[in-house]
Amino acid sequence: MTAAAIPQEPTEGERFWTVLFRLATVVRDHLRVVAGDLGLSPPALHLLLELDDAPQAQRDLARTLLVDPSMVTAMVDSLEQRRLVERHPHPSDRRVKLVEVTAAGEAVRRDLRRALSTLPASVAGMSAHDRARLLSLLEQAADPSDC
Repeated sequence: MTAAAIPQEPTEGERFWTVLFRLATVVRDHLRVVAGDLGLSPPALHLLLELDDAPQAQRDLARTLLVDPSMVTAMVDSLEQRRLVERHPHPSDRRVKLVEVTAAGEAVRRDLRRALSTLPASVAGMSAHDRARLLSLLEQAADPSDC
C-alpha cells in the first residue's frame, strides 16, 4: 500500500507565475473589450500606443512589440487601410519604412488612453501609497534588461 501524497505548499515561484497568469488573463480580457470598442485588435492597439510623436521604423516596432516583422507589416497594412497610420520611406535609407500616426490615428489614441485611464476596481480600492508601490514593483518586474 502506498502512502497518500502529502500536498505541498506552492513555491514562491509557482505562486508568482500563477498570479501573473491570472493578471495576464485580466489584462488580455480588458484589452479585448477596449480593442473591440475601437474596432481594432489588441496587437494593433499596442502598436498605436508605441507610436510616439516621431515616426518609427517598422523593424524597430517589431523589436518593441516582440513580434516578427511580418506581423508588424500586417498590422500596419490594416491600420493604414483605416487611415490611422501612414508609411513613408526613411529619408536616408529608402529600404526602411517609417510608420507615423495620422490625425485620425491620434483621435483613436486619445480614445484608447481615455479607455485605459481607469484603474481596475481591485487596484482603485488600494491606498495611494499601495498603488504607487504596486506600480513601482510592476515596473521593476517588467524591466526587459532582466530577461
